Amino acid sequence: MHPIERLRFVARASGLDDATVALEATAALVAFAGDPTAMVPACRQLLSRQPGCGPLWWACARLLTSTDVWASAQETIALLEQDRTESALAAAMSGPHGAVGSPGRQGRAAEVAPTVSWASALGRGTVLLRRSVAPGGSAGSSEAAADQPRGTAAARWLVAPVGTRLAGPLWDSLRSALSGPGRRGAPGPGHDDPLAPRPRTPTPEFVELASFTHVVCQDGLVAVGELAAPDCPVAPELANLRG
Repeated sequence: MHPIERLRFVARASGLDDATVALEATAALVAFAGDPTAMVPACRQLLSRQPGCGPLWWACARLLTSTDVWASAQETIALLEQDRTESALAAAMSGPHGAVGSPGRQGRAAEVAPTVSWASALGRGTVLLRRSVAPGGSAGSSEAAADQPRGTAAARWLVAPVGTRLAGPLWDSLRSALSGPGRRGAPGPGHDDPLAPRPRTPTPEFVELASFTHVVCQDGLVAVGELAAPDCPVAPELANLRG
């Protein structure tokens, strides 16, 4: 697939998981490794259409700040493909902290089953949620979790895959892009951007990081405070996408 067509595919994609969006974007953007003047607008256009994808911000920042774009792209792809977060979650849930299914607790399963939320991005002590699964395996939201009766023992787990921990300035750009006009629909008449149309996006859900009792990344179950440190560089070119 031609790089421009691949970029259009990523820009228009809906229903793909964040890692896949970032992988496809990285594979397309590497074609501009020798042309920084083309790389910057390509990254900005992608992010303006997929603003809630934390790993895409992370991948673009890595490419734009690298002195060897090709090597950085290969490393970025490898990090995304080898993300161990889901297996770390399974291991943590089967341990003493994930009490679901423990012998003798069947009658209290609804009380001890955690609500598990997956992050699309996080920064400055706040999380943009991608999805949540409430006790019993049903899809839920942070509001639903907060509405559980007092006295229940349900914990709130956050899953933070590779590429979701953004530097403060990138997080600010993400929030600004998500709050921009027309985020819920396609661009209006006369819009001639080559990567249009803009996919429809759901209303973003932001939650305080401190509201979670457990957090899991690819290193396993970690303290909530450990996710406060970003794992990506700051790319000034990605500031103020609407400017």
